[in-house]
Amino acid sequence: MLLLDLYKNVELRPFIPVVVEFQSRLAGIEAECEPLGLSFEKEVQSEQEMFFALISQKALAFDVTNEMGEVWDIKLEPFSHFKSRSKKITFPFMGCNE
Repeated sequence: MLLLDLYKNVELRPFIPVVVEFQSRLAGIEAECEPLGLSFEKEVQSEQEMFFALISQKALAFDVTNEMGEVWDIKLEPFSHFKSRSKKITFPFMGCNE
């Protein structure tokens, strides 16, 4: 979903800052593990659909770890910061938390 699409839908405009922040925090992760960048499976039309699309991002189903055993936390730092202090990054699947 492009930001332009969010601007067109009045109901989704409040999510623009959230989507921008998600994009910022996930930036660069797709270069390490391609399907983990911010993506939307289907077109989002409502607040509820947007909420579920955001909390269901594939990157959130992985414990992204580095060689020191640190686990990246999207709430604490962007992926690019985690990557900058890591030599080797792994993506063990932890599953989706229903």
